[in-house]
Amino acid sequence: MLPKPLRIGSLVSIFIYLFFISIIIDTAGLAALYPAGFIRSSGIWLIAAFLGTGLIPNAISRSRKERYTMTPLIIVLLALVAVVGSGR
Repeated sequence: MLPKPLRIGSLVSIFIYLFFISIIIDTAGLAALYPAGFIRSSGIWLIAAFLGTGLIPNAISRSRKERYTMTPLIIVLLALVAVVGSGR
């Protein structure tokens, strides 16, 4: 079981990721969850920036599993976010 601070951090992360999912759904045009404006124009690039901040630390991690699993995963996620953000 995780210590209490890590459990709280995990809970916060869940809500951040749910917010990101809602931005992607809205930007992709699958549902109109937000009014036009920030979410549609900048929200997707906020997600890309968030993912991008994790790329270098994962790529240089001491953990082999993290380097070989999370780094490629982040690259794929960044590419998918870029596709949704560009409207293709």
